[in-house]
Amino acid sequence: MAQTKEGLIKKALLDQLARNGMTGKHYVDLVNDYMRLWEVKTNLQEDIRTRGTKVEVYTATTVNIKTNDSVLDLLKVNAQML
Repeated sequence: MAQTKEGLIKKALLDQLARNGMTGKHYVDLVNDYMRLWEVKTNLQEDIRTRGTKVEVYTATTVNIKTNDSVLDLLKVNAQML
């Protein structure tokens, strides 16, 4: 059975840790945290693809165009992942 992209990334990270002799449970926990960030990043990218970089915001009397919050959140998540 073919692995998902997420599964392949996680396996590659765990393999790299094993090659470097870093086998403690805390390293596995860090990889799991990283993969959660990867999932968040993927969801933010999908939101940007779906809604675009600018979105309409409706108030009681007007419609405004603003930057999709996912754009800034994506930058923050990417920075954290690095």
